[in-house]
This record gives sequence, structure tokens and C-alpha cells, in this order.
Amino acid sequence: MSSDPYRGGILKENINKIALKYTSSISHDNEIKQYVVDIVKAHVLILYEKNLIKLEEAKSILSALLELSNFELNSSAEDVHANLEASLISKIGPELAGNVNLAKSRNDQVATAIRMALREKIVKIMNELLSLKEA
Repeated sequence: MSSDPYRGGILKENINKIALKYTSSISHDNEIKQYVVDIVKAHVLILYEKNLIKLEEAKSILSALLELSNFELNSSAEDVHANLEASLISKIGPELAGNVNLAKSRNDQVATAIRMALREKIVKIMNELLSLKEA
């Protein structure tokens, strides 16, 4: 099995390290990884509600995601998504872990995770400004 879930082993050789460094967002992804996990949890619930996955599959995926709530990012992977999927594959297998990609856009997921992180920062700044005003 390939350690690169997004290419599924179609590349026979390892990716050039310079190309990986250029395309990788891993150095920035630690800031959004919890939001990515939360978004995937919500996505799994939607997949179940739309009858795209069975209840037991949803439970297994969600259980694995709960265990991975604070997983370490591997810098040899392209991004948080590749890390999360590799972690899920190791926990629940490729077939079940692959379900999290049904009807999902990584770009939409990243944009949502970034907005969630920014919202949290803005709320923190606003609270600090209110405290400063009160002082």
C-alpha cells in the first residue's frame, strides 16, 4: 500500500523532495488540523444522513476520528489531509477510510478550516479589546 493516499500508489517512485516542499502546506497545517478533523466529522454525519454510508461505517469512522483528535503531522506527507487519511487508513483500513472522500472538496475543506481558525482568533482579539476597554 502506498504511503501517499492521494495518489494511491500510482507513482512508482517517491516524489522529488523539492517538488514536495513546493506543493506542501504541512508547515502551516498544524494551525488548522483540529478544524479539519471537525469538518470531516461533520462530513461523515452528512454521508450517513444521505444514506451514502451505513451507520456502522459512520460509527467506526467517527470513533477513529475521535481517537485522532490530536494526531501528529508527518512532514513527509503533502498536507494535513494526507496525514489524516493515512492515520485513518492505519486505524480502520483503506476501504472504510476512503469513505471520508465521498462528495468532498479538499479546497472547500481548507477554506472552511481557515475561516474557522480566523474566526476563533477574531473572537479572542475582540474579547481582549473588551477587557482593555474595561481596564
